[in-house]
This record gives sequence, structure tokens and C-alpha cells, in this order.
Amino acid sequence: MSQYASRYVSNNGPGDQRPTAMEIVQDENLIGKPSDKVFFLTGISSGIGIETVRVLHATTATVYGSVCNLRKGRKAVDEVIAASPSTKAKVELVEINLISTLSIRSGKVQRSS
Repeated sequence: MSQYASRYVSNNGPGDQRPTAMEIVQDENLIGKPSDKVFFLTGISSGIGIETVRVLHATTATVYGSVCNLRKGRKAVDEVIAASPSTKAKVELVEINLISTLSIRSGKVQRSS
């Protein structure tokens, strides 16, 4: 990762040149490589969650992601899958409210890909 050291000199505002997760995955030649990796992510319907799913999907890893709002989660996952239709990696949704123990125990996978 030392190849990125110079990009951390200015890490705030317009001069921020730190690499994105997608850049690192591309630099490591992991895009589309067959992967037996499985990830469980929380909060995949917004912000960094969507971008994390996008990067892991590009590597062909299987992703299970929790969401509180299933409709919002499906929309986010559909956008990720539509952006790279040749990638056949699975992305599954699990409807869970992380502040509810009952919800965590009863979370069910929702087929989305």
C-alpha cells in the first residue's frame, strides 16, 4: 500500500487524493476474479454502505447486507447490479433493525439477485 503514501499528504477538502476502495481493488487486479469470499455488511442502503457493496460486487464476492428499509435496500442493490450486469456475484438483503434483538434473531434473507 506504500504506492498510495503520497496521496495522503492532503487528506481534507479539494486536495484530497486518497484512493477509493474501487481504485485499490482495480490496482490489485481483483475486478471480476472468481472469489469464494462472503461478506455481511450493515446499512447497505445509503452512503458508504452502497459503495462498499459496489466494490465487493465487482470482485465477485457474495454479499449479504442488512437494511431497515427493504424497499430502499432493493433500490440500492438493483442500481449496483445494473451498473455491472456482467458480474454474476450474489447480493442478498437481510431486513434487520440493529437496535432490536428480536429483529436480529428473526432476520431473513431476501433474494435480490
